[in-house]
Amino acid sequence: MSINRLYFSRIVKILPTAINVMEPSDGVQELDIADGIKQLLTDADFTIESIIDLGYQEVSETLHIDPYVGKLIVEAAQDIVQERNPSHDVSEQL
Repeated sequence: MSINRLYFSRIVKILPTAINVMEPSDGVQELDIADGIKQLLTDADFTIESIIDLGYQEVSETLHIDPYVGKLIVEAAQDIVQERNPSHDVSEQL
């Protein structure tokens, strides 16, 4: 086997792992909210789970945004969880 072919075969084996590391797995990009808010959430290291766990008041305080927008973010996160697992009720956690 030539060196180029050997090198290429190693890259092909590594590539899927490298791609998975680069993709955000936090679910924030799935939220049905403005891209700028998604960026704020990503920059602050929020995940879908942390958004729901913290609630709208803490999310809005952390991001320095209006509580109403924080509530919309939490509702969007709850919608994602609901889509992923229809039997899981997160509406009480708002």
